[in-house]
Amino acid sequence: MELFDGNSKITGDITPAYANLTISKIQSIYQLIPHVKIIFLIRKPVDRTWSRYKKELKQQSLSELDFEHLKPYFDSIFGLSDYVNIIDRYS
Repeated sequence: MELFDGNSKITGDITPAYANLTISKIQSIYQLIPHVKIIFLIRKPVDRTWSRYKKELKQQSLSELDFEHLKPYFDSIFGLSDYVNIIDRYS
């Protein structure tokens, strides 16, 4: 974990939440750290979406038959797999 300790020239952070950042927040990152290198790891979209769907079911204590109740979470479930728009925002 020494890569992420902040005491070396190379440091990092990892979270799927960065995929949901708005353009203004991404611009703020580039203003704060203009030479930042961002590595975006991509999962198979169907696998990633299915995993997020199952996580939301568990977090909301819903069964798979409660698909209608997941509508408020669709942006979270599908948004993280919208790689074209995510990469476009960072570009």
